[in-house]
Amino acid sequence: MYNLSYNIVGFIFIVILSCYFLFSPVFPNLSNRRYRLILLLSAASIGLDTLTAYTINNAQHYPIALNYALNIIFFLLNLSLPYLFYQYTVILTKINSLKKKFINKIFVLFYVFQTFIILSTPILHLMFYFDENLIYTHGSLYVVITGFDLIVMLISGQTVIKYGQKMPKIQRVVVIVYTTLLIAINFVQILIPSLFINGLILSIATFLMFLTIQNPSSYYDSLTPNYSRETFLEYLEMLILEKKHFQIILIDIAETRGIRKTFGEKICSDIIKKTGQKVINATNRKLTFRMEDDIFCVITFNKEKRDEVIANLKHEFPLKQDYGDYSFDVDVYLNYTDSLYDFENINEASRFITDCINLAKKHFLTLINNDAIDSIKRNKQIEDILETSLLNRDVVVYLQPIISTETGICRHAEALVRLYDEDLGLIMPNEFIGMAEKDGNITKLAPLMLEKVCKYLNETELPDTLEKISINLSVMDCLNPDFDKIALDILHKYSINPNRIIFEITETVATLAPQLKSTMINLKKEGATLALDDFGSGYANIDSIAKLPVDIIKIDKQFLDLADKSRYKALLESVMVALNKLQLETVVEGVERQEQADLIKSFGGTYQQGYLYSKPLSLEDFTKFINN
Repeated sequence: MYNLSYNIVGFIFIVILSCYFLFSPVFPNLSNRRYRLILLLSAASIGLDTLTAYTINNAQHYPIALNYALNIIFFLLNLSLPYLFYQYTVILTKINSLKKKFINKIFVLFYVFQTFIILSTPILHLMFYFDENLIYTHGSLYVVITGFDLIVMLISGQTVIKYGQKMPKIQRVVVIVYTTLLIAINFVQILIPSLFINGLILSIATFLMFLTIQNPSSYYDSLTPNYSRETFLEYLEMLILEKKHFQIILIDIAETRGIRKTFGEKICSDIIKKTGQKVINATNRKLTFRMEDDIFCVITFNKEKRDEVIANLKHEFPLKQDYGDYSFDVDVYLNYTDSLYDFENINEASRFITDCINLAKKHFLTLINNDAIDSIKRNKQIEDILETSLLNRDVVVYLQPIISTETGICRHAEALVRLYDEDLGLIMPNEFIGMAEKDGNITKLAPLMLEKVCKYLNETELPDTLEKISINLSVMDCLNPDFDKIALDILHKYSINPNRIIFEITETVATLAPQLKSTMINLKKEGATLALDDFGSGYANIDSIAKLPVDIIKIDKQFLDLADKSRYKALLESVMVALNKLQLETVVEGVERQEQADLIKSFGGTYQQGYLYSKPLSLEDFTKFINN
């Protein structure tokens, strides 16, 4: 006779847990889907186990066919649980290759064999049978089939131990505990059939998994009612694996930095919370995520729903925020995509989403369409090309002539960096300098450019009229206390006199004069020339220039363009006169017309640079230009 009380308690407990899990907002990822099936299967299995035990205890009161039917259904459900649990552990490890292992095929074959044995039980009696006295007895293959299911459970635990290194420790421990409990209780059940507590143990083990792995609250952001970024990435990986088409909508709170600076962290956090709630309102509690501090994301699965959500978001914003006795409006940037689906892996998709977020900061309502996606893909290509070029030291140097205003002879040249790729061709600096600054690679460019220029000067026969070549320095180069040593080592390596090199610093760097003086002074002591680039486009003034150890001032093209108007022509003249009085040479950039060249000459400009004389040239073409 079976004691049903433990299993009844277990059944009630797991039914309550199942109802809570099924009727709570649960994130629809793969592990939650599998856990939902495990819950339902466990509840059904415990319920049927209890029911079959009751009918076995009272077999004389029920038709034999009913007993066979109930037991067959119970075994079909109960013996499916190990295979489902194995799939669940594979999902938890997030190692997709495990789904293709040969052992999965063995599991499928044995599951088919097991199902056949269970269904044929009324005839073959291989799993169980009722004798002439209606006594329930296990069949000859019961131990074999149950034993194989225990092996599947054991492999599930071993899978987590071996491949679940990215899982939190508590989750790995609970999966192993779940596996151990079920193996132990089933082993005991084989030895002592009358000990009927497997349902209670199964419900307790399933509850432990709920607390540590599948608790719905673990998927939410800590500040807002939206799902977290980690949850987004997990779900995105599932979409990629399933090859699903989807769209994203990005919601970026405008001017967060200014709000935080003006009104404080508390008000800013309140705005972020309210924005998160409004995003939920606009989507009817669908797939909304907080991606970054002030950026939210919505996933939709058709364009009609996407457009509906956008319309709702436009209705929800701007939001009003109270501050003391008055209130102010807070608006958002809305950006959205067409269908996305052809990512190769989560890293590619995550990078794309990040690029979309950066793009979304620039416009209030923009479709990130194929052109934008192509631009993002091109940026990724260029980023890879930049990294490879710096690694292989094969950036391309172009030289643009700088012409003496007095003689019309090319006295200097500016070295300009390019990248080259067989597919993309020549890549201009405006496409990769920002990338180099962002990832710190900018510090590798100037030394590499200097080395290529020195090699060119060392190996090429050039006329004496070409006096100097200039190299552009970044802020990070100028703030590097060892840059002067690096530069001088390169010059000595190629036997180039430092007086043949001009180092150009920007106006932004000029405002950091105290930090860069020592490095620049050391270079000047060795004979190098210093130039201030892009004067007129930043924050440097005549006073800061006077304090810097610079010899040449390069006047930005925008100054020259403004000189077409008489009032600005006077401004350009006064600036150049002041620079001449400071005994500083000048280079006016962007000279495209003869009248501009004549104007510069009348103002006493020293040098001119621009398309009137020549565009930037390859080293080979520059050699021909200078020799002619």
